[in-house]
Formats: sequence, C-alpha cells, structure tokens
Amino acid sequence: MGTIDTISRSRVRMDGMFRPKTSLATRILWYVSMWMRLRATRRQLAQLSDESLHDIGLSREQANFEAMRPFWDGGTSPDTRHPSLR
Repeated sequence: MGTIDTISRSRVRMDGMFRPKTSLATRILWYVSMWMRLRATRRQLAQLSDESLHDIGLSREQANFEAMRPFWDGGTSPDTRHPSLR
C-alpha cells in the first residue's frame, strides 16, 4: 500500500474540504467553530460601507441578504444565495 492510499483512506470529506477522521466531539467543535466564523463574517459584511461593498462587487441588498442568513446556513447551495448571485 502506497503513501497516497494510506492518506486517502484515513480522511473523509466534510463541507468541501478533506478532514481527518475524528471523534464526534471534535467534529462538533469544528462545526461550532465554522458557524462562529460564518456569523462573524456576516456581521462584518453588514457593517461595510456602500463604497467597500461596491469594491467587492456586492450591493447593499446582497450584503443585507447574506447578513440575515442563519449561522448554520453555509450557503453551498445556489438556492440559499441572493437571486442576483445564483
């Protein structure tokens, strides 16, 4: 068995990233951490000026839509995005 076989068998796919197999407690902590980052990022997005939003290619409406999404919604599905971003 080669190194690549060993590595690929010891990992599982979670949310678009390869993460090592972990205990339930570690996975829960990982999700809570991810949700906290999403929440903080969305709060920061809501506080950006219109000029800053324009610089990153978003309207105020799109930013507010994103900021109001629940923390557990990671937004990987096009159905959960603002209609103009689909």
